[in-house]
Amino acid sequence: GFDHAGVVSFMEAAAEQALDDDAMLLAHAVHRETDGNPFFVSEVFRHLFETGAIQPDATGRWGAVQGLGDIGLPDSVREVVGGRIGRLGETAGRILSLAAVIGREFDIDLLAVASGVSEDDLLDVLDAAAAAALVRELPAPGRYNFAHALIQHTLYEDTGRARRARAHRQVAEALENLTAGRPGARMGELARHWFNTGRPEDWAKALD
Repeated sequence: GFDHAGVVSFMEAAAEQALDDDAMLLAHAVHRETDGNPFFVSEVFRHLFETGAIQPDATGRWGAVQGLGDIGLPDSVREVVGGRIGRLGETAGRILSLAAVIGREFDIDLLAVASGVSEDDLLDVLDAAAAAALVRELPAPGRYNFAHALIQHTLYEDTGRARRARAHRQVAEALENLTAGRPGARMGELARHWFNTGRPEDWAKALD
């Protein structure tokens, strides 16, 4: 895959000019989201043109007029990611969608409690997902991350709003259970999940 300089070079070659400061920030965001995967970089960059997130100004210089987080994912990326996930089966899809709610990086202990699936069964799913280049096992035992941020975003965004809110509540309750009411360094993580349950009564928990 491309390193950061490679993504900048790719975008400059496509635009046929040096990137301005805003476009350089966008190139950095594209690299962060795609980890330099050439297919994802090219598809996201094309999507930026097609959605008008990158436009020429009055002098003909291309610049960013919209942040990467403000646009949806290109259908081509959704199709590739969706195809990989679909081949793993419905159960794997549900588990990976729940992992995507936890975040780009997740631990098997939290995923097991939130999903109600045994660790052995989770390991089978995660091994298959790793073979499909969807997730990676990290050096810390029991910790994984999604191979590309776009994979996690696709899973998260393709989960219905009501189901996603329910998943946030499942994760919040599981995290409280695991930390025995003392979240410590995971306090911000816990607050984020309580805030995203969609229930006003849970926002007080998030604030606390």
